[in-house]
Amino acid sequence: TAEGRVTEPPGGEDALRAAVADVDPSDVVALSDVLADPGAEMSAEGAARVGRLGAEIAALRGHLGEGLLDLLHRVIATIGLDVELTATDAAVRARREENVAAFLDIAADFTDPDGTTSLHAFLGFLHAAREHERGLDVTGPSGADAVVLMTMHRSKGLEWEVVVVPNLSAGVFPDITVRDQWTTSTGVLPVPLRGDADDLPAVTVSDQKSDHDAYAVEARAYAEREERRLAYVAVTRARSLLFASGHWWGPSQKRPRGASVFLEELAAHAGSGGGRVDVWAPRPAERVNPALDTPPEFAWPVPYDPEPYARRLEAAREVLTHLDTALHPSGSLAAPGVDPDGLTAGERALLGELDREARLLLAEERASRRPRLDVPLPATLTASEIVRMHADPAAFARELVRPLPRQPVAAARRGSRFHTWVEELFDHRALIGADDLPGAADAELTDDDLRDLKDAFLRTPYGTRRPHAIEEAFELPLAGRIIRGRIDAVYSLGGGRWEVIDWKTGQSPADDLQLAVYRLAWARLRGIPLDAVDAAFLYVRTGALVRPHPLSESDLAALLTPAPPRATPPRPGPVPTASN
Repeated sequence: TAEGRVTEPPGGEDALRAAVADVDPSDVVALSDVLADPGAEMSAEGAARVGRLGAEIAALRGHLGEGLLDLLHRVIATIGLDVELTATDAAVRARREENVAAFLDIAADFTDPDGTTSLHAFLGFLHAAREHERGLDVTGPSGADAVVLMTMHRSKGLEWEVVVVPNLSAGVFPDITVRDQWTTSTGVLPVPLRGDADDLPAVTVSDQKSDHDAYAVEARAYAEREERRLAYVAVTRARSLLFASGHWWGPSQKRPRGASVFLEELAAHAGSGGGRVDVWAPRPAERVNPALDTPPEFAWPVPYDPEPYARRLEAAREVLTHLDTALHPSGSLAAPGVDPDGLTAGERALLGELDREARLLLAEERASRRPRLDVPLPATLTASEIVRMHADPAAFARELVRPLPRQPVAAARRGSRFHTWVEELFDHRALIGADDLPGAADAELTDDDLRDLKDAFLRTPYGTRRPHAIEEAFELPLAGRIIRGRIDAVYSLGGGRWEVIDWKTGQSPADDLQLAVYRLAWARLRGIPLDAVDAAFLYVRTGALVRPHPLSESDLAALLTPAPPRATPPRPGPVPTASN
């Protein structure tokens, strides 16, 4: 926000997930793609930093075949984590180095149950530890030189010189709220049937409200006694010094809390010579928590720690001094190898940076005055994107310039149930979800529609023919780009000939271009001539089989080839081009 606060979108992560729930995974742009081309909106310095990050990630990807521990050591050296730890304060550095060493120990002991200890398996292990085990179980320092944080239950039987018991506040500890009593909830075992019934409050079974009220009072008294036993365990863990505290205002509650009965008893004990009360705040005048009126503000980026940051600056100045000495050993500007204009290496680098920024600013200004905006095509396209580009180039260019999540609608899941049924019919099991199927672009099906489609499909000649492949994924190199997609079905015609079929559960005419891409992709996958592959649309509802005019590979490549410049000025607006 303009005030520097970090805010979440309305609805939080659930709204974001819902917005992209039905987006084709092949249309999603990865962060690594952005690192390769961050766009002209970023400053020169920012683009350079993003470029260095992309180069580091690309270099690390080249070592994915190494052992897991070697790869982790390479990552630490590449991102400079070891240097950051060295520049940290000594007291903090020791603990952070222990954490890094413990993490590497866990990686060294990790073994994939499937037999292949890879980076993907280790990342899955870390994800499971975070989701189901609340992080990794890392051994910390011993109790002799560390602060131990634990619950009161776990502290039973232990002892320390100093013990701190925080949050002895009303409604927090003791918590005497009576929950899930057997007199009000059928899911709780009745007290008379329990093995510890003699220690629990007794109740007189009757229809008198006074008996139930008396039982509720006794239950609250029992809960306080249990909390008091727990408080006794906590305050008796200290050998020499006990700290206790409470508060009026917590982080989220609206009404003031104040001291609990346990904190008041400790204060009375301190007043009688058993200790001292350092601070006892009076009841605040506000009736509502004033902290709730002020939204939290966070500084971004997080400022550096002053002392380590000063050491980094000092180290940078020393490096520049040594570089200047190495470039000018005699200390004279007339020394051999010195810039003829009399500039030092640092000044020459600064001048080059200013020249580059000036060229970028001039190019941006010239581009803003052009009547037409040329939008470069991405290096990877899907078959459906090529169809959209052919149908409406300007609309497709606008999608590239300003990609937005598509609004989730019921029509986006059309036909998936039919495609799943055909897979089950011929014992094909795709390793993808129903939402990823190409048929998700057809009409939403009710049970009656699905039954009609099944009967109609079985009446076609393809209802009894077993396909050679279903939902065949492909990556087709074409005109310097990669085209991705999935073919509905492929049938063998014998004699080295094949037939590509695209099922259509809707009524609207299909685009011949998409089928031509599938035909060329199958020819490439099998390494056969394009003439050996036939292609057709099967409209399942009517049984109609439409064979469009076949397009050659050169026809498809022409769609991704830059058009020659036109003599007349083009209309204003974005236009996709095949330039890189």
